[in-house]
Amino acid sequence: MQLLGRLRIRTKLALLLALFVAGLVSLALIDARALERRMYADRVAKLEAAVDMAVSLAAGLDRQVTAGNLGRQDALEQLRTAVHTMRFDAGDGFITVLTSGGVVLAHGALPDREGKPAPARDAEGNSITDLISAVLRAGDTGTITFKGVRPGVDTPQPKVSFVRHFAPFDAVFISGAFTDDLRADVRERLVETAGVGGGILILVVVIAGLIDRDITRPLGRLRTAMAELAAGNLSTRIDGTGRRDEVGEMAATVQVFKDNAIEMERLRAERQASEQRLAEERRHTQLQLAQSFETRVGDIVAALASAATEMEATAVAMTRAAETAGRQASVVAAASEQVSGNVQAVAGATEELSGSVDEIGRQVTLS
Repeated sequence: MQLLGRLRIRTKLALLLALFVAGLVSLALIDARALERRMYADRVAKLEAAVDMAVSLAAGLDRQVTAGNLGRQDALEQLRTAVHTMRFDAGDGFITVLTSGGVVLAHGALPDREGKPAPARDAEGNSITDLISAVLRAGDTGTITFKGVRPGVDTPQPKVSFVRHFAPFDAVFISGAFTDDLRADVRERLVETAGVGGGILILVVVIAGLIDRDITRPLGRLRTAMAELAAGNLSTRIDGTGRRDEVGEMAATVQVFKDNAIEMERLRAERQASEQRLAEERRHTQLQLAQSFETRVGDIVAALASAATEMEATAVAMTRAAETAGRQASVVAAASEQVSGNVQAVAGATEELSGSVDEIGRQVTLS
C-alpha cells in the first residue's frame, strides 16, 4: 500500500491498463490453446469414428467367414471394396488397412499400393511401423503423430492418425489427418480475438483517460484554491462542491474551511472595529477631562489673580495708612481684617486647586 501511495493517479491507471492488457492477452492465449485442443480432439474423434465403422464392417465379414458363408479371401476383397468408398472430409479422409507385417491390405486413397509394403518412415525419417507397434503394445487402440507430405505443400506438415488392431484379420486399421490447418484456425481466432480485444482496449483507454481528467483536473483546481486560501485570498472559488464522489466530498471540505476562514475574518474585523471605537471613546473622555481641568485651573488662577490684586491694593492702602497711622488707626484695623479675609480666600482657592489636581490624577489613572 505504501508503494501505491507514492504513485500518481495517472501512473496507477496506466498500471491498471497494463494489467488489463496482460490479462486480456493471457485469456486470448488460453482460449486459443483450449480451442486447439478441442479441435484436435474433434479431429481424432472423427478419425476414430471412421476406423470404428471400418472395423465394424470387418467384424461382420469375419462373422460370415466363421459361419462358413464367406471365404476369407472374398471377405478381404469385400473389405477392400468397402474401404475404397469410405471417404470423408471432402475426400481428404480415408482408411488404410495394414497387415501385422506392414503390408498394405487396403488403401482408401491409393489402391495401387495394396499388396505392397507400407512406407517405412515419415517425412522426417521416423519409423511409422515402430510408432504403431509402440501404441498397440499398450492396447488395441491409440493415436500416433508424425510429419507427412501434404499435396501441394513442399514442407512436411504435422499429421495425426488413429489406429485400431483387429485380431481376426491380424490387421491394423488406420485413418489419419493433417493438423496444420488447426493452427491456421487458431491464428484466425487469435486475430479475431485481437480485433475485439483491441477495440475493447481502445474503449478502456478512452474511459481511463476521461477518468484521469475527471480526477486530476478537479484536484489541481482544489490544490490551487487551497493555496489561495492559505495566502489569504478568501474570494477564490471552490469548484466541484456539487459532485457526489470523493472529489466532491473533498471540495465540500475545502468550502467549509473557506467559510470558517471568512467567519474568522469577520470576527477579527468586528473586534478591530470595537477596539478602535473604545480607543476613540477613551481619547474623547481624556479630552473632556483635560478641558474640564483647564477650565477649573483657569478659574482658580483668575481667583488667585483677583486676590493678589486685592492684596496689592490693600498693601498700598496699608502703606498709606501707616503714613497717617495716627490719623487713621481705625482704618488700619479694618484693613488688617480685610487682609486676613483675603489670606483665607487664597488658602481656600489653594485647597480647591489641590483637590482638582488629585481628581484629574485619579481620572487619568482610571482611564
